[in-house]
Amino acid sequence: MLAHHKTGEPRYLAWLDGMAQHRRTWIDEGSPSGEEGDVNWSRSQIRKALHNGLRKHWMLTQSTAYTDLILQSADAYDRYRIAGEEDGWIAQLANTAKALSYNQSAYTSEVHFTDRVVKFHSAYWNDFAEEPLPSIDTELLYNMITGDWGSHGYIPLPRFRWNFNPRVLRVHVTSDRSAELFAVSDSDISGTVRILQQNNGSFALSCGNDSPLEGDFSNGELTLSLPSRTPCILQIND
Repeated sequence: MLAHHKTGEPRYLAWLDGMAQHRRTWIDEGSPSGEEGDVNWSRSQIRKALHNGLRKHWMLTQSTAYTDLILQSADAYDRYRIAGEEDGWIAQLANTAKALSYNQSAYTSEVHFTDRVVKFHSAYWNDFAEEPLPSIDTELLYNMITGDWGSHGYIPLPRFRWNFNPRVLRVHVTSDRSAELFAVSDSDISGTVRILQQNNGSFALSCGNDSPLEGDFSNGELTLSLPSRTPCILQIND
């Protein structure tokens, strides 16, 4: 995927298409389990790696060639990104908010970040507590803030970087060119936005019922002022 993205040469997509066709054949044949090491077993094992690759391919090309396979393995947020389906992904976010509401200092003021913090629910709490804690979906949070889709460790393609006070700005990047913004402060806030993968263009900022603020940006950066507690939508254009 990275070689294709950098060079544009179709031959670098051959492996991805080959895996996709194997996966399709396996699904069409009823998803046979096979024996460890054989073709059907291999087809059953490639789901996660293939899903990551296909999501990045969709982001880069908007191709619908593999939409069926993406949706076959999709969670609720995947379905929102590729098909606009609203059902389900808010529950994913609510579960993460619930998980973070426990042991809050470990995620904020203490800042002793280790895998034991992120895995506290599964490695410790849920073995002893009567009420289990949901897991923290760090991938969902990363996707919402940056506009990337899927794992940050697999060809990261963030679209936005926000230089605002993170305690007062709420962000949901809904596409590679748009984001929903909300300031939870009692006064207006200002900050800069880095538009990654695009150096120059225009923007429109719509907040509440006010007329949109329109302008141009250069060097991939623009400055915004957001009104207090008013839903805003940022749209990036060529």
